[in-house]
Amino acid sequence: MKQIFAIALAIGFSSVAAHAAVFDFEEFATNTAINSITGGGITATVITDSNRPVANGGTNQAVVFDTLNPTGNDNDLASPFAPAPGFSGPLNASKILIIAGPQNGNLSLPDDDAQGGTITFTFDRKVNLLGFDYLDTEANGNELFVSTDLGFLSTALVAGNGQYGSFLTPLLGIQSLTFSFGGSGGLDNLNVQAVPLPAAGLLLLTSLGALGLFKRRARA
Repeated sequence: MKQIFAIALAIGFSSVAAHAAVFDFEEFATNTAINSITGGGITATVITDSNRPVANGGTNQAVVFDTLNPTGNDNDLASPFAPAPGFSGPLNASKILIIAGPQNGNLSLPDDDAQGGTITFTFDRKVNLLGFDYLDTEANGNELFVSTDLGFLSTALVAGNGQYGSFLTPLLGIQSLTFSFGGSGGLDNLNVQAVPLPAAGLLLLTSLGALGLFKRRARA
């Protein structure tokens, strides 16, 4: 009987536990333009808007950048990254997400746009954001800000040349997440978890109800 109860619990919670992902962009080839991303049962559309007009070379594209082989003469995005003030230990990143700059609109040699822009992730379900890493987001108007569909707006997130920081404040029950770059910079290790769905709880109750019926029949 204990085994049946354990199975019922597993059925009730399995659909929730599977929906979690850390988007680290490792599965993409360097230079890939990202319009959507999927992992751990979670999908997000990705919309990018450069601060630089397209007529002046803005790309409106988020692309994968290889920090182990930096292009565009951008050694500020070369791994490993030193910790920004308040953090400790180096970050050995590999592939990250940047807003492509104007000197290579064909994405053959991507580099982050010094004029910045926004990258917005819209998820196919409500998620909890558990954290992410930000790289080379400088001060003096070039900071990174994060906002959500629930009205959250972060303080300025700053990591100097060749540095990284980590955002570790959980943002719960969001469906849209916007990264606003005042200048250059990149993202990595976007850690999200699906909000438990009511259907999962209903499935658990159904499983337990079936278990109760089985026990009553066993006693009869």
